[in-house]
Amino acid sequence: MVPLTCAVCGTPLSPENAYRCSECGHIVCASHIRWYKGRRICTTCYRKHVAAQEPVIPRRKEELVLELATIEF
Repeated sequence: MVPLTCAVCGTPLSPENAYRCSECGHIVCASHIRWYKGRRICTTCYRKHVAAQEPVIPRRKEELVLELATIEF
């Protein structure tokens, strides 16, 4: 029998502490599993979903200039 390890961190797992991601099918530990829309998914898949939901704001070169606050005494 092949020992179970977390696909994210590589920690050895007992069968009671192993969770399967419902999206990619990888086996992960309890600290790398999340509930997302009623399913258990690994943190890698979770990050993909969160990144897809964030709006992409195009930035112009002029917007990248930092403004320094001035203090008057």
